Amino acid sequence: MATAEQYNDALYLVTSDMQKLLMNAYGWSARDAAIYMSLQGDVEVCQSCTPSDLDIVLRFGVKKIQDKPLIK
Repeated sequence: MATAEQYNDALYLVTSDMQKLLMNAYGWSARDAAIYMSLQGDVEVCQSCTPSDLDIVLRFGVKKIQDKPLIK
């Protein structure tokens, strides 16, 4: 999840965090993680209202790969 004043900023934060998580969890390169995210990922808007003093909150989710062990 990520929060920011603007949608594009929140989207950058949430996708960057997910990419790093996938790279660390599965030992993937940044490119492999980005490809997987583009095929299996979903962005969800948790909070957004304009005009408002509240930040936009986004969630990025991907399916867990059952047959791929995590790096420990």
